[in-house]
Amino acid sequence: MLWLLIPLLAAMIGLFMWLLAGAMFRTFDAPKRELPGVRRGEKPMSLSINRQLFRFQRRTALFAGPDFYRMFEDGPWKWEGRQRFAGVIVSPTVSDQKINVGHYFALTASCARAEISHYVTSSEIVARDYELVTVDISLDDVLDLTSPTFVARAAHEMGWRGDLFGVFGGVLTRETGGADITADLGYFATRSQYSSALFLSVRAMDDKTYAFVTGNRWWDKEMEEYFKTVDVDELRFREDLLCVVMFSGAQLIRSIHRFKIGAGPWEDNPLYRMSEAEVDRQLTFNAEYRLSQDAHIFYFYGDEPVPRMPPTRSH
Repeated sequence: MLWLLIPLLAAMIGLFMWLLAGAMFRTFDAPKRELPGVRRGEKPMSLSINRQLFRFQRRTALFAGPDFYRMFEDGPWKWEGRQRFAGVIVSPTVSDQKINVGHYFALTASCARAEISHYVTSSEIVARDYELVTVDISLDDVLDLTSPTFVARAAHEMGWRGDLFGVFGGVLTRETGGADITADLGYFATRSQYSSALFLSVRAMDDKTYAFVTGNRWWDKEMEEYFKTVDVDELRFREDLLCVVMFSGAQLIRSIHRFKIGAGPWEDNPLYRMSEAEVDRQLTFNAEYRLSQDAHIFYFYGDEPVPRMPPTRSH
């Protein structure tokens, strides 16, 4: 007779877990918090950012005063390396294809340090060869890639299929330079006229947090998605885990109010809100150079490369 109680016990456990998930989602459905200096943008899936951002800059490429803009030129080094959401796609069937450029900042100095420490593992070398750069910046049309729903929607436009967190997990890869899906999302962002993208820093995440978001903890797919949604919703409001990548040096230069290098004084940016033409005249790698790079972009599925086309948006 005892075996007859097993289905009843399983049903009771299932009911308990369903009620627990419902309680969690009543919290999740509550009014959203906001990050300081970050608000919802007018463009679908976008944010506007008006706050300080941070990055570590190599001292040999550090410029101040009227030459400040030279730190953010879209030179060949920005096109040729594989970066998360930027750089090149490496394909086994065609030559490497350029996507766009990427200029990276973090929302906190600690996150910026976690990022540079992935690439330069010696803290002594970071202290000797790099300096913290802080900028006051205003950005519109920032694609929100901290949202699993937005990531899935953008990835779907680029041909990716899969469950919500299967797709989102690809964005959270710890592989240096990202993965094919991050390259596609960078392409989607630039060709859909987003200026930049906000994303979670896997370098700043501790191993336990990373495992919670990317691993499988539940036997039930819906339960897994419920709890991961709650986990990610918490992470999206942690400033110490967030980065921004900007897809145009010229636009970045025009968006910075002021800047400071290390513990030095704040300096006004003389090119803030200048016209695109005025900024372009200052640049060595200007709009004409950028267009020469864009002309070689291809998008490919399977073995046959085809020209990349702007994705059709459906919001």
